[in-house]
Amino acid sequence: MLYLLPALAVLILAAVISAANFLINTSIRRQPPLPPHDPTTLSPFWLDYVEKNNAALAALDTLPHEELTLPAHDGIRLFARFFPAEGDGSAHDTVIVVHGYRSSPGDFAMMLPWYRRQDFNCLVVENRAHGKSEGNFFGFGALDSRDCTAWCQLIADRIPDRAIFLHGISMGAATVTLAACRDLPPQVRGVIADCGYTSAVEEFRHVMKTAMHIPGPVATLLMPMASLLCRLRAGYFFGEASPLRAMPGARLPFLFVHGSKDNYVPTEMGRRLYAACPTQKSLLIVDEATHGVSYAIDPAAYEAAMTAFYAPLRADMGEPS
Repeated sequence: MLYLLPALAVLILAAVISAANFLINTSIRRQPPLPPHDPTTLSPFWLDYVEKNNAALAALDTLPHEELTLPAHDGIRLFARFFPAEGDGSAHDTVIVVHGYRSSPGDFAMMLPWYRRQDFNCLVVENRAHGKSEGNFFGFGALDSRDCTAWCQLIADRIPDRAIFLHGISMGAATVTLAACRDLPPQVRGVIADCGYTSAVEEFRHVMKTAMHIPGPVATLLMPMASLLCRLRAGYFFGEASPLRAMPGARLPFLFVHGSKDNYVPTEMGRRLYAACPTQKSLLIVDEATHGVSYAIDPAAYEAAMTAFYAPLRADMGEPS
């Protein structure tokens, strides 16, 4: 029977490689846009949310803006829209908003009117492998944080005398958190991380367990091979997408936001990131909010937290004229 062991080992290895390749193709490779929601399947909350968000997106499209492109470190072209504040955009601070996994700038559609009322310019980016940005693979923050750094430099060069802030949701939160641990222009003054994960590895394992019902030992066996394939095909190891591991290098103030009923990126991940943050920090847990909808659930609490977070940081740069 011992002569069968090598053959069995080859079969197991082939199965692991096949499963890891499937994970890369379905979770990392660029995917078609998600189909529109079927209204007949939505709860009253989600039906109201979709209607309000669609209306906010339509209103956003009517505002004056500039389309920008940027070469990423690996040669792909990134796309964003710059919405200047009323009057001269060069006289105002800028927030760079970064959407989530397989999502779009629609993550911020309902929030951007608040930013405009506060006299912010808004740079609305489309992550690599999303929308009009090029790329074949999602970066999970590992690559996107480098893209975010490049956008920061572009805005700092255009508006050198005003503050820059970063605001990300879900994968976007991981992106801005990792970017905050890089060398950024001095104009970047603070970060809002909404429902970000501690690491891509932990998030994959959580989704495998809760959504795919893959046993923990199988996921543990699968992840190293999937990470290696991700490095070979997408250019990064999963371990590079770890905001929690990077957090000791943060040098900017943070506002962390998480929904109390987030089962996709568990609330506990937000609490751990907050605990690990070595800088000025605050935490808003929005009661009853699931993943990515904290602003829709309690806009008053969210806006109050943003107002308290931004006020001293903007004052340091001088109030916009």
